[in-house]
Amino acid sequence: MAKTAAARRAETLAMLKAYMRVDGDEDDEKIWLLYRAAVQYMENAGIVRRDCRGSEALYDLVAAAITQAAYEPLDVVNSGADAAFGVGLRQQINQLKGVCEVTKAVRSRA
Repeated sequence: MAKTAAARRAETLAMLKAYMRVDGDEDDEKIWLLYRAAVQYMENAGIVRRDCRGSEALYDLVAAAITQAAYEPLDVVNSGADAAFGVGLRQQINQLKGVCEVTKAVRSRA
């Protein structure tokens, strides 16, 4: 049975809060908004979840990391000139972009 949009949102929000180590519900709307912005950022970079078959866990990790980077004060997450996105996160985004482009190309040929 397919999950409802509300069930998917609740599941995603629970995953994000566990990743970000956030207790309580007072920031749920803020976290959800930041997550949606992270997904939009990835889509604008050419990373669309449906094109990432086999790399869904990496997609979710990158989306959660981008969400956390926007949620936490930058000096807590990282410091320096590249505070918003650390080198590791940039590498994950680049890897995911490559995987998703290949999957999309294969799907378009079918």
